[in-house]
Order: sequence, then C-alpha cells, then structure tokens
Amino acid sequence: MPIWFKYFRLISIIAFLFLAFASHGARSDELTTASPQKINEYADLLHKVIYDWNYPSALSNEAIEQQIIKSGVQQDESSIGVIFRHLMALSTADNGDHQRVPIYIKSPLLDQHWQALKEAAPSTYAYAHAYYLYVKSVIEYKGSARRVISTIPELSRHKAELLKTGDKSAVAIASMWLAMEYLDTAPLKAISEIEYALPHVSNGNFSNALENELDKPTALIWLSHKYLELKIPSKALEYATQFIEIKKQKKTLVASDYVIAIRAAISLSKTDLAQALVEKAKSATKEDIPLQEYIALALELTVFIDSYITNNKSTFDEKLRVASVAQKLQNFEIDNIPSQFKELEPFSKAVESALFSDSSSFEQSVEVYKTAIKEQGNELAFTRNTTLNGLLGLRDLYLLREGTSKAFHYQRKYDDAIVKYNTELFRLNDTLGVNSLSEDIELANYRQRELETLRNEKLGLTASMSQLETTVIALLATIFGILAMWLWLAKKQNASSSQFDSLTGALTRRAMLNSLKKALKRDSSSCVALLDIDNFKRINEKFGHEVGDEVLATFSQTIRGRIRKSDKLCRYGNEEFLIYFTDSNESHVKRVLDELNQSLSKLTLWKHTNERFAVSFSSGVLKVNGDANLDTVIQCCDKLLQTAKQKGHSQVETYALSVC
Repeated sequence: MPIWFKYFRLISIIAFLFLAFASHGARSDELTTASPQKINEYADLLHKVIYDWNYPSALSNEAIEQQIIKSGVQQDESSIGVIFRHLMALSTADNGDHQRVPIYIKSPLLDQHWQALKEAAPSTYAYAHAYYLYVKSVIEYKGSARRVISTIPELSRHKAELLKTGDKSAVAIASMWLAMEYLDTAPLKAISEIEYALPHVSNGNFSNALENELDKPTALIWLSHKYLELKIPSKALEYATQFIEIKKQKKTLVASDYVIAIRAAISLSKTDLAQALVEKAKSATKEDIPLQEYIALALELTVFIDSYITNNKSTFDEKLRVASVAQKLQNFEIDNIPSQFKELEPFSKAVESALFSDSSSFEQSVEVYKTAIKEQGNELAFTRNTTLNGLLGLRDLYLLREGTSKAFHYQRKYDDAIVKYNTELFRLNDTLGVNSLSEDIELANYRQRELETLRNEKLGLTASMSQLETTVIALLATIFGILAMWLWLAKKQNASSSQFDSLTGALTRRAMLNSLKKALKRDSSSCVALLDIDNFKRINEKFGHEVGDEVLATFSQTIRGRIRKSDKLCRYGNEEFLIYFTDSNESHVKRVLDELNQSLSKLTLWKHTNERFAVSFSSGVLKVNGDANLDTVIQCCDKLLQTAKQKGHSQVETYALSVC
C-alpha cells in the first residue's frame, strides 16, 4: 500500500471525527436552548409534582402522571429537560413506601445545564436550583434539621451568584429560600432576608408557578409569625394586616388568615381590636367551608377567654359568653377535622368545665385535653408548636378556674420549653458558624493562591491589590461593627419592651408580679393598691378608643409623676393599675390616692375629642407586713376594690392583710 494512501486515510479519519464532533457540538448547542413557553410548562409541572404528588389535593397522582407523559419531558434531551427530569425524580427519591414520580434519570446533571437555564430564565433558575440544593441535603441528612449545615452555605453562594445577574426577582427568590432555612435556626437572619426580598417578591405576576410560590403573602405571613415568636407583637400585627389586605384584594381571604393578627392584638392587650378582627374573620368565612367557620369560632373563643382572664372581675354575662362559644364549638358538625385542629373540641369542653363544673369533673376534662394534645403531636410532623400551644391552653384553663398556682406552673413549663428550643437552635447555629468559618478559610487560601499567581504574572498590580485588601478589610470591619451595634440595640429594645407596657409606660403585669415576689420578702412594711378607672368602658363607647388610650396614658403619667421612685406602677388589666408603695402605711397611701383623684378631676381637655370630661378611679389598698403570699395579696386587693366601687366613684378602701 503506497505511503500517500496511508496518510490520506489517516487525514480522512481525522476529518470525519472533526466533523462528527462539530456536528455533536452544534446539536448540543441546540439542546441547551428552550422556548420560554416550554420552560414555563416544565416549571408548572414540577410545581405540581412537588406540592400535589402524594398529597390530598384536587390533582391526583394519575392526573399528574398524564401531564408528565404529555409534556414529553422524559424524552427531552435539552439542558432544560435534563434539569426538570432530575428535579422531578429527586422530589420523591426519599418517599419510603409512598408512590414515586414515574420519571427516570438518563444522563448526569451538569453545570452547563444550569448555566443554560440561568441565561434563559433567571427567576426559574433561582427557584429550581435552590430546590435542588435543598432536596439533596434533605436526602443526605435523612430529613433531619441538620440539613441546614449544608443548605445555608450553599444557598448563600446561590444568592451571591444571582446578585451578579442583576435580576432582582431572581435574587428575591434566592433570599426567600435562604430565609426559609433560617426560620428555625436564626430567626433574626430569616427576618433580615425576608425584608430584603420583600419589595421584589412575586405578587402572583411572575411567569410560572415555581416563580410565584414564594410570593408576597408568604413573605408577610413568615414575618408576622417570626415577630410574634420573638415577642414583638406590634411588628407582627403590622405585617399580618398587610397580609390580610392582599388576601382580601385577591378575594382569597378566609378565617384562618386572621390567626396571627388576632394573636398579636391579644399580646398588645388590644381586646377591642381582637374582637373586631374576629368579626371580620367570621364575615370572611363562606358557608360552604365548614372548617373555616370552625376556625372562626375557635378564634372567637380565644379572644373571649383572654378578655375574661385579663378583666378578672368579669360579670356573669361575660362568663356565659365564653361558655356559649365553647358549646358552639362542641356542637359544630364537621367531617374530617385536620389533625392541627383536633384538640379544639376537648379544649372547649375543658373551658366550660373550668367555668361551671366541680373540681373532679374539671380535672377529668383537663386530662382528656392533655391526651388530645399528645395524640395531635404524634400525628403532626412538627410537634414544637403543638406542645407550646398545649401548655398555653392548660395555663388559660387554670386561669379560668382561678387556679393561679397551676396556671403559673404551666406558664413556667412553657418558658422552659422555649429556653430548651432556643438552646438547641443556637447550638445548631454554632455548628453552622464553624462550618462557615472553615469554608471562609479555604476560600481565603484559594484566593491567596490566585493572588500569588497574578502577582507573578503582573507585578504592577501588587500595590493596588494591597490597597483593595485593606479597603475590603476596613469595609468588613465597619459592617460587622454596625451589625454588632444593631444587634445590641435590638436586644436592649426587646428587653425594655418586655418590661413596660407600650401605651402607658407602666410595668407589664408579668414584670410587676416578678418584682413583687422579691419585694414582699424584702420589705417589712408596704402597701399594695389596685386601681380601676371609673366608667372607662363608657368612655370608650362614647368617645372612641383613641380617647380611651389617651385617658390610660394620661392616667399612668399622672400617677408616675406623683409616686416615689422606689414605688412601682404596672398596668394590671385593661383599665386597672397596680401600685406597690414601699415603707408606707394605709393613711399615707390613701392621702396619695386622694391627691391623685383631685389632680385627675382638673384634667378635662383631651386631644382627640372636643368634649370636656374628667376621670376618677376607685381603689383597694392592702397593708402588708413582711413576707406574704402574692396570690392572697392580689385577691384581697380585688375584694377591697369591689367594696370601694360599690360605694361610688373616687373611693378608697383600705385594710390590713389579716382581714382577708
């Protein structure tokens, strides 16, 4: 065979291989592209697989399977097809005995596939890649919460990558995913991420169901829930109100949407607002949705119980009002109550028993309620809220029963549970910090090697790189300094807000009771006075709640201006105030209270009304000598106050502890 022929054959083979690879490359380029319609179709289909497959919904597994077949995603060899095929398969990869999505992985998922989706649809990429990072970690950590050790650093890098695209919607989606992982490990970071994303999250106007999943209502409800959990009810109420308004605009408002707003109003002692929200929840409920009617009744019972407990001199009619709603809950006809609401019936029975039954019957009803809470915890995936709500329910039952010691016992158990949870939370957060530090060190070493390479190649960049490093370090130091200052101020503000009533500036009831326990043991001679503003309900009804709030604030300011620094004032109920006078006797305290009534009688001008009127108060004063039982002291003051109110307005009734 001539040598030229051998060379010709070799050249021909090389040319053929070159053309084959070129053709394959051209075909690969075609496969990486997809129309926006196809991307949205796959995204909507993935959303159904994630949120409807194996879940009780209007869409069955069979219907979803037919849509998968019709879409052709199993045969789609484009980058987009590879991505969505992987995600659908992963969504049920760890489903145990449950039915899996009938989709099969044919080729590996590569970075080039993700790059194609990011270029074509950044917002869809933001959600899809975040979900991929999340579900991988869920499988790796077998569903454990420790997945955040992996997800949080990866989602942080995902967000940083999207920042380079300049797509605000995509960055907002990444921030929402990061916030979701922070919710149970670092609530302040979660809040920061959500508020960062809030102006740019979807309001139902993005291209597909994936992009619209983490929308504005979701962000608002997360914020309101976290602020309520962090004991900042004013912010919780602010975001819950925005959430309700959006749901109203979308005409999707139901009774359960009012839950957090009502809880926040109760925490702020805004009973009238809470009752108004309950009425709105009832009016938002459609008659063909029994569960929402049931929830509205439960919310009404919650508000009435709080009102009854707060105003512990409630009339018999108010007691009947609580019992009436409890009976309605018991008699409500509803099928298939979800697990998260199954404790309502035994709770309502226990409420009625607390008000009217004997001790034996009441304790039996409490045991039934405890059993229901335990069973509910076994049925639900997240037991923490079930346990905490159960402890608060038991506290309220004993407060209704006037069993102060047992109510305090369950309040203490609730506080201990919160402390235990926070301890576990911060322990996990510490683990995150260690891993992040290790990653930062590795990243710093990698960057250092890059800098050395660049220095060898371009010596002229040395000075500028040094300046850049200095600037970055200074900037980071400034940022961390500002962050540390912000956290310190936030902690200080939270501590202050938990001690003082936001409207009147007086101590909160809990802060006062904690202080009194120590003071009664320490002081050998003191007086406790329980004050009630005369006809305050009539003032609210006639002039409105703004005037009522002004009266409460003025009343508190007047008292604080007259009593000594060593004395203590708290807002004990809605219009009730408790004063602790150190080193005092009945005559001294009566003189101070009479002077206060005289001062208040001269205040007749109010900012929020043109009507002129003065306020007065009645009070019960108890002389305490040495250590005394706090419950007994409060009960005696209450009895003395009732006696004073029966005699008319501006009355002061005083006695020594022995008469009670």
